[in-house]
This record gives sequence, structure tokens and C-alpha cells, in this order.
Amino acid sequence: MAETRPRSLPVLGCWSAHPDQRHTLKIDQGRAWVTLTGEWGLINPDHEMTKGQCLEVAAGQHLVVENWPQNPNDALVIVWHPAAAIHEPSLAKPSIQL
Repeated sequence: MAETRPRSLPVLGCWSAHPDQRHTLKIDQGRAWVTLTGEWGLINPDHEMTKGQCLEVAAGQHLVVENWPQNPNDALVIVWHPAAAIHEPSLAKPSIQL
């Protein structure tokens, strides 16, 4: 059964997903290093993301989110939105940083 509600998730080390429907990842708190495989035309699938940034994840892509704290006790909280829960018309991908 497909997910229909967004989930807020604390990420202590690493979190991974391979969704069967489109989702949006949003950084709710902290800073993350995100690897998204299966993106067309990208040489580097890595993204540095901070609070408020969103990334669209298509069905079949593999997503890995790692807590990338600036300070030892910084927490990372993500919100994982299934396609049905997205109310914004379009969420931009963050810029790719090498």
C-alpha cells in the first residue's frame, strides 16, 4: 500500500530509501549529505542540504541521507513527503556542490 502522509524522521547516522512512488525529502533541522542515484544527466549524485531545502525523489531512485553536523551534537530531522501529500506545485532541487 502506498504511503499517503508525510513522516518526520530523526536521522542519527544514516537513512536510506528506495521508494516505489515519487516523494519529496525536506530538511527540517540540521545539515545533511544526500546521495541520490538514478538521476538523469548527473555526474555527481551528491547534494549538501540544509534546513528548508527540498529534493524530489522519483520512484525507483535510491536515496541515502547522512547526518553531516557542523557541531558534534547537531541533530538532523527530515520530512519524507509521499507524492499525495505534496501541496506545493513544484519544489526545486538544491544546487549541486562538488
